[in-house]
Amino acid sequence: MAIKVIKQEKKEFTYIPVEERGKENPVKVIFKPLTKAERAALEDKLIRINPDQTITVANATYILEVFKTAVIDIQGLIDENGNEIKPKKEHGVLSQEFIEMLPDDFIQEVGNVIIAVSKDPQNADIYLGNVEEAK
Repeated sequence: MAIKVIKQEKKEFTYIPVEERGKENPVKVIFKPLTKAERAALEDKLIRINPDQTITVANATYILEVFKTAVIDIQGLIDENGNEIKPKKEHGVLSQEFIEMLPDDFIQEVGNVIIAVSKDPQNADIYLGNVEEAK
């Protein structure tokens, strides 16, 4: 049996969060899928064995690092005065100051999409909400 090899052509993806769909000027998140090496490095940090031999799953840290590593740009964010907010970067990634302004559920939603697209790029349109899943 042959192993099916998938060549990933697309370098960047655009995701519109569920809450933004259908709006005139929705927020758009542009991200690059994580490489296998990036995913492995981040997943290795997921499980921690504590000094008392208990195990901790660091899911929130994992999602935050996925988000920070993969997001290239966020378009359409506005402040309370209606002014567009441009993402701030430090050393090529989103700054912690900028990330602190974003809602936790937004980071979680986008992070989960990034993980799904990174693991299964041939079905990216499903995760991005561009097609309906088969029922």
